[in-house]
Amino acid sequence: MDMLLVNPKHGGGHEGIFPWGVLSVGSYLKQAGYDVQIIDASIHGIEATLQQIEQHLHGGLNLIGLASMSLDAPFIKRATDRIKTLAPHCTVVVGGPHAALCPESTVRYKHIDYVVPNEGEITAQRLIEALRHAGRIDPAQIPGLAWIDEQDHYRCNPTEYVGFYDIDYELLDPKVKATYGQEVQVLSGRGCSFKCTFCYNVVSGQKWKGRSAKDILDEIQRIIERYQTRRIFFRDELFFHSKGRVLEFLDLYTSRNCNFEWIASVRATDFRDTFVDEALMSRMEQCGCRFLRIGAESGSDEILKDIKKGIKVENVRRTTEIIAKHPKVKLLAGFMIGLPTEQRKDYYATLDLIAWMSRQGENIQAKGPYAYRIYPGGELFDEIVHENPQFALPVNFEGWVERYDVKRGISAGEYDKDAPQPWLRDQDRFLVQNAFRLRQLAFEKLDPQITGLRRLLLLGLILLFRLRFRLGWYRALWDLQLAEWIYRFDFNHLLTNSSLFRGLERLPLYHQFKRTALFGWLKRQRHA
Repeated sequence: MDMLLVNPKHGGGHEGIFPWGVLSVGSYLKQAGYDVQIIDASIHGIEATLQQIEQHLHGGLNLIGLASMSLDAPFIKRATDRIKTLAPHCTVVVGGPHAALCPESTVRYKHIDYVVPNEGEITAQRLIEALRHAGRIDPAQIPGLAWIDEQDHYRCNPTEYVGFYDIDYELLDPKVKATYGQEVQVLSGRGCSFKCTFCYNVVSGQKWKGRSAKDILDEIQRIIERYQTRRIFFRDELFFHSKGRVLEFLDLYTSRNCNFEWIASVRATDFRDTFVDEALMSRMEQCGCRFLRIGAESGSDEILKDIKKGIKVENVRRTTEIIAKHPKVKLLAGFMIGLPTEQRKDYYATLDLIAWMSRQGENIQAKGPYAYRIYPGGELFDEIVHENPQFALPVNFEGWVERYDVKRGISAGEYDKDAPQPWLRDQDRFLVQNAFRLRQLAFEKLDPQITGLRRLLLLGLILLFRLRFRLGWYRALWDLQLAEWIYRFDFNHLLTNSSLFRGLERLPLYHQFKRTALFGWLKRQRHA
């Protein structure tokens, strides 16, 4: 094998999530004739993934690439430590968002040889060729590679970019391939032209590059022919970057008698008289559009301006109103909360906008608001450091490992309550950390895995949460604090081991209660 690509285990990972970093690099290498495999720890789990890596090392593998987000640092350390213990000669390369955000501190870790801060297709190809032909790597000759030189200086070569190529979906795990009949993810472009101050794309510096409508439809039809796919998810964020391309896509969809459904991201400003109006929305609905996603971010125009989102609240409302008239199409709007310049009135404006959207139709849904997570690089980070000199993120890779150590129970999608956020006032911290739960309990169905007494108590609180959104009253969050306690409390222990219940068992009334239907229900729920 020329290269093994490893995707870490992210919290909540499952078969429907495509590991795009390793999948893109692997597809490019496979089409260039190299022997490449992918292992996804989100599918196999950490231990099984490490065992598979060991098996490949015993077979003589000498090049491994690992994708990494910041929260993957504990896995990356564990994997690279084991790799270098078993095979010190094996070259270890780390790419992905964390390598782009913290390239120097990452490559300085003792068991990481190189990092790839940007696109890695050409970089991986040149690494393979160097090992094939010379048996060694001269990092100065590898485009896009970052390393520490003999003088202990950080160095990074310019990146060479590639054009578009088809994705080799056969590289993914059989469990993922089993979902292809339902949905397959496709890229209609790469990069981003916008300058949102909070976004990773600004740090990566990748400008938008779009594929032609014909190229997109050609690939989709090959996917459908092979996998009988019913729905396509355009995974990139700028499917609507060009009105001309959208119109051509719809024309080709009609002329080729396509019938697949599709999901895409769209900017709220795309919904205007000269672009996505009522007529175009109707045509999109007829041509299989079933799900649109927008980054609404905030219900405050002041905050949207601060983060250079390039939209206003009125754009989000217009988008919502148009899509609400097309029940076959669902809208998912993402929100965040806890940005450095936000005040209480901005938090409330966001929650009010979410409440308004929830009343516009069953096909309208909000996501979040999730607490803002800071990462190094970009305008917003620089502002935070300037305003809060005491603020600091981990200075080395080991610090990131400690921050996201699994023993602390922090995983992808979960708020790191211990992360320093000096801009947050103490009286605002609970709301910021738990605003997503407030919206979730008010507007989403309760998770069916929540059963028994826990479910019964939460159902009683849901009416209060809905009333809060109806009245726009988000102060004195005692009910949300109670809900958080209910989520965490061990009711099984209460019902089986507490001295209170052991005392009740000695009362004659308790034995009468045991013969009631309510007692039977509680007993069944306890073991559900």
